[in-house]
Amino acid sequence: MDIDTNTGNVSAMMAKVCGAKLIRCNAFHEGGGMEVNGKGMLILCEATEMQRNPGRTKEELEGEYRKALGVTKIIWMKQGLADDPEWILRRISGKYIGVGIGGHTDEFVRFSDPNTILLAWVDEKEKDLNPVNRMNYERLNENFNILRMSTDQDGRPFIIVKVPLPDIVPMKVVARNKLTQPLSLPPTEVPISAFVPSEAPREGDTLLWLPAATYLNYLVTNEMVLLPTYTSAGTTKEKEDAVRKIFSEQFPGREIRFFNMIYQNYSGGGIHCSTQQQPSVKK
Repeated sequence: MDIDTNTGNVSAMMAKVCGAKLIRCNAFHEGGGMEVNGKGMLILCEATEMQRNPGRTKEELEGEYRKALGVTKIIWMKQGLADDPEWILRRISGKYIGVGIGGHTDEFVRFSDPNTILLAWVDEKEKDLNPVNRMNYERLNENFNILRMSTDQDGRPFIIVKVPLPDIVPMKVVARNKLTQPLSLPPTEVPISAFVPSEAPREGDTLLWLPAATYLNYLVTNEMVLLPTYTSAGTTKEKEDAVRKIFSEQFPGREIRFFNMIYQNYSGGGIHCSTQQQPSVKK
């Protein structure tokens, strides 16, 4: 079969190859922006959904997702992580900048089983280390309260497990109208033209680039869980050991393996963003 380069046809091609039924959904969405528990629950991020579907209401979008996914109950988070800003280079706060997708759920809230939710977290003692920590602290507490007041498809309260966000030393970069060297990783310069005009820095400004770093952008496979490591970027071994313990308890029987995804994080994504799980077909 010839592969069309139009990505809009990918789902149809996959359905044909797998012999699967193709279900249309009248909503703009990316897979990393929804979290399901397989039992009828769906978690969405309001900031992302409203940005992708301007002029639509929550009720309209819920109708589309209920029809397409067969879910019966939907929980709306307010905002994603501050260091997952919308798309191109954005000014997060002051000199802190980042690249992101604008609040994907796979950055901050995931199901580990139908009744257990992993939620990214900033401790009280870490909230004032920098302005981005403060923003994440406030956003995640708001989302925690939403989850705390919600119930699963059977009316039971959720078990909420707080997963610490990594500590990242931001990369210092200089804003340039014209780069003096080819753009590479790790970069030392960023083009001013890549910023939203209202947030553009001045020529020669030194900025602090934060990656979209989180332990919740993980991938579950048949025998292991793949997680990003951040010890080389500023996170202590003690914190990462605590994360390993959480995931070992949440995914018993699977090997927990860390590997470096930091440069993909600087591009605004992670291992879960760049993979697509596909269930095996029963014959």
